[in-house]
Amino acid sequence: ESHSEKRGESYGVLHLQIAKSRPVTELLSEDLGLSAERLNELIALGAVYVEGERQRDLESFTAVARVGSYVRIHTNPRRYYVPSAAELKNAVVADHPDFLIVNKPAGIPVHALVDNAVENLKYALSRSLGVELFTTSRLDIPTCGLMVYAKNKGFLEAYNRSVRERTTSKRYRALVRGSTPDRLPPLGLWTHFMDPSIQAPKIISHEKKDRSRICELKVLRTQIFSKEVAEVEIDLITGRTHQIRAQLAYESFPILGDRLYGSRALVFVGEEIALQCFYLKTPFFEQVIERPRAWGALC
Repeated sequence: ESHSEKRGESYGVLHLQIAKSRPVTELLSEDLGLSAERLNELIALGAVYVEGERQRDLESFTAVARVGSYVRIHTNPRRYYVPSAAELKNAVVADHPDFLIVNKPAGIPVHALVDNAVENLKYALSRSLGVELFTTSRLDIPTCGLMVYAKNKGFLEAYNRSVRERTTSKRYRALVRGSTPDRLPPLGLWTHFMDPSIQAPKIISHEKKDRSRICELKVLRTQIFSKEVAEVEIDLITGRTHQIRAQLAYESFPILGDRLYGSRALVFVGEEIALQCFYLKTPFFEQVIERPRAWGALC
């Protein structure tokens, strides 16, 4: 008898090949125990794909999921708090015809994820302001602070060029453990090499290996913040994923709250670490923007 064939299942992701012509909602209900209501919810989040294309509504999904179609469903998508309209308004630092400068809260993605296309800052701001936005660069989900969204592809290219040419500069501050008055993160240039794997936590070392990517940052200032904790100010030179977090942890100065990189301190509630992009200087905006410290609460 024809049936839908599971082609793999991990982390709540189901892979199916549609092998029998029948209503998809019936197939999923009988074979997977997914109700039409739950399927609608997953589609609304952007957690359902047919032939690699994200589905946007149940009607279009059932229309394209024919015999032979490859369907991928993220049955347990990650969920995030979406700021209210008032919180979104307060997060906007500058609204320019070509771009937005935003003070990103901790705990929300910068852009759509593979299993959740709507609970992110870009989508929320686009809906709130009624404009299309483009991601220039990103901050990790638990990181807060200043970032830029482009409103057109021309500015996107210009801004990214300014980052590469270092005419746009950003600085970060972090609280790190393992510090005493006699042992602070050393000032100056830090150079490491990161394994190219997409997995996290990131693996780095002092030695260059095959296909490893250089990671450079400059520690500009350090000071004792509290017992065994220092505040560190950083100029990020290369912008690898998790770079600041991985480099600090590798040198035995993990960021407070960053359990992925070895912090044992449960200082913050939810998905938040003590890392903040607090300074932005760009030729596209005449003011230098600095944010106050925001430890222990969303920025």
